[in-house]
Amino acid sequence: MMKYLIALLSATILFSCSPNNNSENGEINTTLASLKDNQAKIELEIDGKSFYADTSVFQGGGYVDEKGVKISLRDQSMGNVIVSLEGNSWFKNKPYKIIFKDGYPTSSTMGSFLTGKINNTTENRGEGYVLYDGFFEIKYISKDAFVVYVKGNLKKPFGDDPLSSVEGNIIWKKPDYNIEEGKGIEIPIKKK
Repeated sequence: MMKYLIALLSATILFSCSPNNNSENGEINTTLASLKDNQAKIELEIDGKSFYADTSVFQGGGYVDEKGVKISLRDQSMGNVIVSLEGNSWFKNKPYKIIFKDGYPTSSTMGSFLTGKINNTTENRGEGYVLYDGFFEIKYISKDAFVVYVKGNLKKPFGDDPLSSVEGNIIWKKPDYNIEEGKGIEIPIKKK
């Protein structure tokens, strides 16, 4: 009876986890198929509202090596996202996830997640945030794709404004960055 119960529980866990991952990969692959090389789609909801327009297409560059990751993406309306992480052995522990508490990473791997946009081009005024509490995770990183998921609370870098909730992702097709190969850094995306 106990063996039957363990087998049933194991099967339930296996089947309940698999569709979500396959569904997520399907959505990522669909987005990648809609992009040209070195284009990114950034979908961030801040306080429940889309931060960037659906028509925003980002491009950028950066580097990925054993010292760290730094990417910068900009859209046609001067929207900008910067994601970085660094540490002596940041790539030794997968997944590549940094948790923030009170504006600082909670581990020895350092990093940042910044997002912003220009709201008024005449006065050159914008809106920007840094990840204050929560996390970002680099889910896939290779020559083919760079995918980041973020969830938590953002803070405006100046002033005492209340925190703003954030959730979303960055999906970047064939990124224009230098990636150091052969170090075990890559996490390739699974194709359909």
